[in-house]
Amino acid sequence: MDIRVLRYFVAVVETKSVTAAAEALHITQPTLSRQFKELEDELGKKLFERGSRHITLTEAGELFYSRALMILELFNNTKEEITAKNDEISGTISIAMGESPVLNFLAKNLTEFKQKYSKVKFNIVSCNDDTMRYLLKTEICDFGVAISASEIGLNEYSYLTLPLKNSWGVLTRPESPLYDKEYITPSDLKGIPLLFSTQSLNNEEFRSWLNAPTSKLNIVCTYNLPQNAYMLAEANLADMVCLKDCINLKQNSQMKFIPLKPSLEATGFLVWKEQRTPSKAAVKLVEHIRNVLSK
Repeated sequence: MDIRVLRYFVAVVETKSVTAAAEALHITQPTLSRQFKELEDELGKKLFERGSRHITLTEAGELFYSRALMILELFNNTKEEITAKNDEISGTISIAMGESPVLNFLAKNLTEFKQKYSKVKFNIVSCNDDTMRYLLKTEICDFGVAISASEIGLNEYSYLTLPLKNSWGVLTRPESPLYDKEYITPSDLKGIPLLFSTQSLNNEEFRSWLNAPTSKLNIVCTYNLPQNAYMLAEANLADMVCLKDCINLKQNSQMKFIPLKPSLEATGFLVWKEQRTPSKAAVKLVEHIRNVLSK
């Protein structure tokens, strides 16, 4: 298996046709089919089924496709870094993060950084904390952004504490028994249907505030992307446990955010794997953000 075969496989998946991929790659269809036969023999798994009109990935094929994309991205970024001029700061900086108000801080600083180093590009990967840890461990991403020290495990990483202080609370519906409250206490949540982010299910700070495991809550739906959960809450499925500034409410929305009592705040962290060999661009970004934070 080599990079060329990975590119072939991705081309077939994206065109949904061996014939179309062969034409795009300027190789013969029998050659491409032989490459895939050898790949499947090497892996011991069938990667796709041929239909009358297009191919369909098997479960193993879906996994292989996602990993192939990651490997190709890492390869391309590494090639960019190595072939760049000695004094040139270029390449792609990949940052794994969930949807979070931290992006407001990052957006401003990434813009300033781009103005200084015009050949640098950015790749933002939306994910939960488990996926973030995987992407950092495998060095597919340079950085991760966390909003909880306990969820990411800061002892495993180098990190910068970002200037984010955001309150946890509940986004409530007019039909909710919580709607007219000024604040939400742990006892208020008993039996209330809730939408809860998957990455916060094991949040130690929230469990400490609740004084109970989150399994005691009536969680009817979990979510990764807050904006999707907001649409479910607005459809009256459940109230939504979230950070105050993670949702842009519609102009005519009747929903409202109610903070927790005692108050519970989240702090943002930019984290990276200390053992990895960082790119010049990644080193410069850390320097830039450190300088901003020191002012």
